[in-house]
Amino acid sequence: MAHGSASFQADAVVEQRTIALGHTVSMAFLDLQGAKGRQFCVQEYTMRQIMLGKGAQSASTDDAGLLKRVHVSRIIMQPGTENQLPVDIGVQIAGFSGGEYGNQGEQWSYIMPSKFLVTTPTTIFQSNGDEKLMTSWERDFARWTSDNLETLLVMQLPESEVVLVHLDHPVARYLEKRAEEAGTMPLGVQPASTPNWRQISLILFNSSVAWIRENILSKSSQTFDMSTLRVTYDRVNSEKFSTLTAGCLKDMPLTGEESTDELNSKKEKYANIILQRPFSVNLKITFEFRIGVREQPVF
Repeated sequence: MAHGSASFQADAVVEQRTIALGHTVSMAFLDLQGAKGRQFCVQEYTMRQIMLGKGAQSASTDDAGLLKRVHVSRIIMQPGTENQLPVDIGVQIAGFSGGEYGNQGEQWSYIMPSKFLVTTPTTIFQSNGDEKLMTSWERDFARWTSDNLETLLVMQLPESEVVLVHLDHPVARYLEKRAEEAGTMPLGVQPASTPNWRQISLILFNSSVAWIRENILSKSSQTFDMSTLRVTYDRVNSEKFSTLTAGCLKDMPLTGEESTDELNSKKEKYANIILQRPFSVNLKITFEFRIGVREQPVF
């Protein structure tokens, strides 16, 4: 199941959405179904309703673009999050780096011990950065990331120390606004052999890219694709759910007078009960995020 609730903080910029996910399953079922039995997926139509308050009838291409670049500042596990299983599980929210690890080094967004209930809000992800700066970058240069600054709308001339840069490129805008600081002339007053493109020395281009990475991209908040949501969980340390440890049997009723054979028989029967008994896994996840544009120049 999945549902969301909305609330707005006082500054009307940072918003909150709480999404509840959960099901009741047996451990035998989890092993039988594999990964599909341990994941929750919220599709784009539902995410649009949750994040933007819009349904398919009012959808637009702008909406799709907004949801693919959401500034998520914090993710919180809320009270009501519960693991009734008698084994530890790790929860992973797709697209977000995890901050908790199992003893084999596997990474999780959040590890829930066996028979565990969250009673106080717990932050499991936080992204610090200049949100105003990132909003301006998204408004003016949404196509560019740290990974494609040297390739998108950039052409390096063969056997030359010169590159062609489109006037829409962040480097072109940087050199137009901060030409003196960069030690060059504004591109707008330089002669152009090709419309909408300018020639820049490779050294100047590389130094400009480095400045943008250091002073803008590294200091701005990160964006995430929230057009869909996929949350998975698995047993910590990648053991099968049908592999029961001694801790799974600790609640087995005993009189203390059982013989070895009687004890083994009870263990076998109780283990089968544990594997077939339904347990609930419930997640109540709050996303703090921002969608929108503030008028503030990048350079």
